[in-house]
Amino acid sequence: MNCIPWGGDSFLYKKHILPSKSYSLHVDNYSEYARLDKVLKQLDESHKEKIYILSSNGVLNHDMQFLKTGLLSKKVFITHDVDLRDGFPVQFLLAKYVVITNPLQIHLPNWAQRVISIPRDCILNKRNIGKAYVETEYKFTLHNKVEAHIYRKNRACSMEEVEEFLNLFYKHYPEWKSMHEKKILLKSILSSDILLDDERYSAFDYNLNQDAIYAHPGTQLVSVIWNLGKINKLILKSTNATCKDADPISVGLTTGKETSTYVVEKGQQITIDTSLFKNRTSTLIIDKMKNNHCDSLLIKAE
Repeated sequence: MNCIPWGGDSFLYKKHILPSKSYSLHVDNYSEYARLDKVLKQLDESHKEKIYILSSNGVLNHDMQFLKTGLLSKKVFITHDVDLRDGFPVQFLLAKYVVITNPLQIHLPNWAQRVISIPRDCILNKRNIGKAYVETEYKFTLHNKVEAHIYRKNRACSMEEVEEFLNLFYKHYPEWKSMHEKKILLKSILSSDILLDDERYSAFDYNLNQDAIYAHPGTQLVSVIWNLGKINKLILKSTNATCKDADPISVGLTTGKETSTYVVEKGQQITIDTSLFKNRTSTLIIDKMKNNHCDSLLIKAE
C-alpha cells in the first residue's frame, strides 16, 4: 500500500480531510531578536529591574517566547494592550526599562489601544512622564524593518507629570477618572522609581483594584522614591507569620532631611503619620531585620 504524502495531490487533500503542508515559521532579522534577548538579559542581570514591552502584534509583544525564558520571564510585565479589556497600564510606570517600536506596532485600531500608543508617544516626544526616560544606546531592526528602542526610567515622575499623563486617558475614558479618584495610593505609585536590590526574592507590586502595595525586602532592601501627595497615613501590616523564625520588618521614610523609622512586628499592623512627607519627594525603605523569612508587607493609605 502506498502512503499518501501530506499535502499531496490526492482526493483526501482536495476534500480537506487531511491537513495541507505547512512551512517553518519565518521571521525576518532573527539575529536582531536574539540580540534583543541577550541585551535585555544583560540589563536584567546588572540592574534587577522590571521590563515593559510597548508593542502588541506579531512583530513584538510581551508574550514572545524569547521573553519567557529563565529569570527574564519574571521581569517582563504583562502588557496592557486593549483599553477596555485590560484597563489603565499601571505596570508600565513600575518598570525600569521600556521597549518601544517605531513605527507603532498594534493589532487593533489605535482608538482601541491607547494604552500602547499614549505611553509610547509620551516617551518618544518627551511629554509629561516621558521626561523621566532616557534612550539607551540599544537599537534593533526587527521583522518588516520595524525598529525597537530600549528606554530607561531615569528618575521618579513629578505629580504634575503624572496628572497630565492621566488626563490624556481621562479625555477618552472619564469612567477611569472616577474610579482612580478612589485609589489613594495610585498617583504616588505612578510617581515612583523602584529599586529592588535582591533580584530573586525582593518584590514591590501594586494592586489597582485593592489600592494596596505588596512588598518583600528579600535578602536586601527595597527602596522606592515617590511623592505621597495628600496621603495622611500609611498602614503597614505583616501578612505572613507562618515561618517559625520570622522576625520584624524595618520600614523607613526619608526626604534626606527628615527621617522616620518604624518596626512592624511579626503578624502585627501599625499606622504611621506621614504629614511630614505630604506633597514632597521622599524615599520609602523596606528592609529585613535578622533574616528575610516571610517578610511580607501589605501597605495601604488613608
